[in-house]
Amino acid sequence: MKQLRLYFTMLLVALMTQTINQYAQAENIQTITADRLPAKAKKFITDNFPGKKATTAAAVKNGNNITYRAELSDNATKVEFTKMGDWSLVECSKGAVPNKVVPEKILKRSKELYKDAKVAKISKSSAGYEVKLTMGTTLKFNANCTLTEMLF
Repeated sequence: MKQLRLYFTMLLVALMTQTINQYAQAENIQTITADRLPAKAKKFITDNFPGKKATTAAAVKNGNNITYRAELSDNATKVEFTKMGDWSLVECSKGAVPNKVVPEKILKRSKELYKDAKVAKISKSSAGYEVKLTMGTTLKFNANCTLTEMLF
């Protein structure tokens, strides 16, 4: 009987912890106006997506780290930025990520593998880049833009 009580107590604590974590995560996303995006992020949008602007934006706080998210006026493009305004993710659900956003070596390698390849999504981190092509293939590159993995 004591083991059963202990089991249910542990289950209850686990459920409460999960609920608190979900609530805390939801509290860390704050909707902001697009003009509150970092200057570098606003310039990135202007330079790479002419005629489009950020229609919705959010600041996401995770501990001491803040990132920004923006959705563009075409309702098909999402961009994420670091605290300093450097892009960390560009996703285009219709069309393709502009070529000037994709590092030259990655663009060249993608074209070598798939002649008609277009980048639908690209993310970057200190470890490297992850690229999803419009045909669904995902390519992973290290920080030097050397292909390390292909996922079909």
